[in-house]
Amino acid sequence: MKLISGNTYTVSESEMHAFAESFVLYVQEKYKDILSSRAVFVSLSGNLGAGKTTFSKEIAQVLRVEESVTSPTFVIQKTYVTKNSEIKRIVHIDAYRLEADRELEALQFKKTVEQMNTMVLLEWPEKVPEISKNADISLVFEVVDQNLRKITVL
Repeated sequence: MKLISGNTYTVSESEMHAFAESFVLYVQEKYKDILSSRAVFVSLSGNLGAGKTTFSKEIAQVLRVEESVTSPTFVIQKTYVTKNSEIKRIVHIDAYRLEADRELEALQFKKTVEQMNTMVLLEWPEKVPEISKNADISLVFEVVDQNLRKITVL
């Protein structure tokens, strides 16, 4: 599957890994120059249970993160080292419990997005609208049924 910005994909739970592989290839091809100078910032929108954290875990698996990847809901932010040569770090942020952009700024978000060879995955971007409007890529997750998700790439 080749991802194209503006398209919507219907993905089953068993296809999420293949979608994540396609997404990583998309980022490495389209954002190669950006990765060599700063992070690629990806916002992940969708209701609870729409697949944002599942997708983030699959991204980590594709990039060969060795540690267990869990939702950063209570700690807000987690950083993982990968075994990928182009995307060496994943910063996974869950803004669900935040009430304002300044709370994410307190976590030195500006320094985070300045890190090269990094992918920043931000769940619940609507909680930090001023920051999330600067995302390089936005993914919108929608529940179709218990097994299917619609993912729109913007």
